[in-house]
Amino acid sequence: MVNAVILPLLFVSGIFIPLGNNPPGWMLWVGRIFPLRHFLAAMQAGFLSSAFNWTDVLVVAAWGLGGLLVAIRFFRWEPRTG
Repeated sequence: MVNAVILPLLFVSGIFIPLGNNPPGWMLWVGRIFPLRHFLAAMQAGFLSSAFNWTDVLVVAAWGLGGLLVAIRFFRWEPRTG
């Protein structure tokens, strides 16, 4: 199930194949919203000495905080009854 979600996002974000000069607008929008492109840029800055941008770190941190808040609200160790 995870692969059905993550693989299209990896392709749309330009992780596997660069998007080129003129990709469709929806691909750019999806790539900017989800944290994959930002995570890749932050990792490249650390490992390949490319330009570092704090915005990339903030986007990944915002997604992490959002996921934490959703988990705190909905996750339970015990199953719900009734």
